[in-house]
Amino acid sequence: MHDPFARVHADRAWSRMHNIVGRVTLPLGDDSGQVQLHQIEGYTGELRNQMQRFGEYGFASMPLPGAKGVALYQGGHRGFPTIVATEDPRYRPKGLQPGESGLYIIDGADGNGGGGTVRWLLKGALGWFANLFGKTINVGASGDTDLIQLTGTTITIGTAADTTTLTLRSNTNINIVSSGNISLNATGALNLTGGSGDITIGGITYARP
Repeated sequence: MHDPFARVHADRAWSRMHNIVGRVTLPLGDDSGQVQLHQIEGYTGELRNQMQRFGEYGFASMPLPGAKGVALYQGGHRGFPTIVATEDPRYRPKGLQPGESGLYIIDGADGNGGGGTVRWLLKGALGWFANLFGKTINVGASGDTDLIQLTGTTITIGTAADTTTLTLRSNTNINIVSSGNISLNATGALNLTGGSGDITIGGITYARP
C-alpha cells in the first residue's frame, strides 16, 4: 500500500542528513559564561545567536570576530548547532614543517577582527627545539610560585644582538649554585652591588664602605 507521507519523511530525513555538518562564520562572541557562546552565520543571511562552542580541556582561546568554524547540527536541526572547530584564515601562521607545532595569539586586532598581527608565544621546531617569545615574558606569580628550575647542559638567557638588560630580582635571596665553575664575563664594566650588606666571593668578603 502506498504511503502518502513516505516521500515527505524521506525528504525530511535527507534534508537533516544534508545539514548535519556545516561551515560557519563567527561575527560575535561571549566568553563570560560557563560555556563560550557565539553568534554564527551559516548560509547567507542565516544568523543564530548564543550558539555553544566546545573547546579542548586544559586549553582556552577566544576567536576574533570574523573567524571561521565548523558546526555540528544535532539531528540535522539548524537551530541546535555546536561549534567544534575554529580557524582564522586571515592570520593562520604558515611555513611549519611536518611534525612542528606552536602556540600563537593575534595582537592588536580591531573590533571587526582585522588589522591584527600574528605573535608566536611558543614554537616547537624540528631537532627538538622549543622557542618562547614575548615582548614581556613573566615566569611565575607572586604568592603562587615556590620554585622555578632551569635544567640543562648549557643555559643561555638572551643574545648579544637583542638583549640589553638582564635583571634578576628578589625580595629575599638569589642563589646561583654550581658543582663546577661559575663565570661572569663582561666586555664593559662588571658591577656587583650590595644594598645594605657586604659582598662575599670565593670566601673573600668585600665590606660595604
